[in-house]
Amino acid sequence: MRDGAISKTDRRNLQLYLRLILSYTDFKHAYRSAQYLLDQHDVYARERGDDLLLRALYCSLVVAYARPFNSDGSSRLGRVPRLTKELFEVLSAEEVTVHDYILHCRNKLIAHTDAEAVDVVPFVATDLPNKVVIPEQNDALAPFTREFTEAVLSLTEKSYRWCVKRRHHLEPLVRHLLERRSFVQTTDQR
Repeated sequence: MRDGAISKTDRRNLQLYLRLILSYTDFKHAYRSAQYLLDQHDVYARERGDDLLLRALYCSLVVAYARPFNSDGSSRLGRVPRLTKELFEVLSAEEVTVHDYILHCRNKLIAHTDAEAVDVVPFVATDLPNKVVIPEQNDALAPFTREFTEAVLSLTEKSYRWCVKRRHHLEPLVRHLLERRSFVQTTDQR
């Protein structure tokens, strides 16, 4: 690819195309995590078992979904910007609210421990022996409710399907910018 000879439109298309390639894996991981969370929700609730796996999946889902909106950088083919509002073209107002809350969870509870969001307020329990200090705080790793996870499942499925559709739409527009090489080696090339 000749960097100096590329038009602004081609550059924008290529940047979005690269972002979509990266984002597909993240959205699909978030979708599969939401599926698993829903499948296992009742098992953990019924057995009152250790919810460590649910918490881990919740964290993984949040980080994976948010990654395309929080990560940028450069590749050998050029700059790969964050997604901004491109996805919103297919989302309802309710889905945008779910999206915003997932990003809030990532930025304030999962990837960082934001004191305001966690709202740590230790207090002395006057009704317990020895006036024990209770370090009350919001549980930053508490998984979503079943109902909210269903909304997240729908959002993540829509996101990864949008990603595929948009990528396939852009591919013919950026194909001329991509390098050429053999994918399958013949017997003579081995």
